[in-house]
Amino acid sequence: MPTKSTHAKRILKRFCGATQWRIQKEHIRLQGGAGRLFGEDVTHRILKMLNVKTIIRGHEPCENGFKIDHGGKILTLFSRKGEPYSNEHGAYLELDLSDSVENANQLERYVQEF
Repeated sequence: MPTKSTHAKRILKRFCGATQWRIQKEHIRLQGGAGRLFGEDVTHRILKMLNVKTIIRGHEPCENGFKIDHGGKILTLFSRKGEPYSNEHGAYLELDLSDSVENANQLERYVQEF
């Protein structure tokens, strides 16, 4: 039987690999196995399960190289710019670990666009 830690890791892997974040209840599987859409209710449960305030994730194209979703609880970074994604910027996070942040909105000042 999987431990709570193993279960949390499996859920987090699926959660962070989701294709898009939208306001949904639970999750919706996308056609062709391309991923899932997760809603704020799932985000809230994952944050509580992991005892964290924000999730930083990647691997989803963002027009400006990053985006903030679910009321500042998710920061998505995308470091590839241009074709085939048509986004104008890529981005990465240059974080000062001595600073305390409460949500993804406060992380925006550390996002470096290129």
